[in-house]
Amino acid sequence: MQPQDACAAPRADPVSPGQAGRSAMPALPTPLPATDGAARPKRPKRRTGPLRILVVDDTPANRTLAEAVLGAAGHLVTGASDGASGVAAVRDGAFDVVLMDVRMPGMDGLEAARAIRALPPPAGAVPILALTADAPPSEIRAFLAAGMDGHLAKPLDIPGLLIRVKEAAAIRRGTR
Repeated sequence: MQPQDACAAPRADPVSPGQAGRSAMPALPTPLPATDGAARPKRPKRRTGPLRILVVDDTPANRTLAEAVLGAAGHLVTGASDGASGVAAVRDGAFDVVLMDVRMPGMDGLEAARAIRALPPPAGAVPILALTADAPPSEIRAFLAAGMDGHLAKPLDIPGLLIRVKEAAAIRRGTR
């Protein structure tokens, strides 16, 4: 499946034509460039090559779209259909980024993020981006309080998704 085919596929959740491609994404914190010859802060080593990405979403169409787009971009993508499965996948595997739906039955995304943060490193330090269709400021604060590193709005803005995944993979918890 090509990314453009995945985008044209019917969605399980209703989206008006005016919403497609829109996303409100705050920038991730980045270090300021050094000035006047001062030494630049050391950055953690960035991974080159494909990223290992876990997509946790209870809606199969959303998971399939994210998997198709990220896979077509050359990343190694694993899917999980609920929060508990997502936590188990992080515990048992090695991921560079987790994309976590917020509203899922059973263990929701916030509970799953807290459970992941309770895992020992390196699993507990994996960057987590919330996926949600509704993200007022109070919700964003709740995502951050649960240990998430940012969020992506649904419907997904595909170029924005690819950029944010690469940015998030550069995050190392506790070094920002």
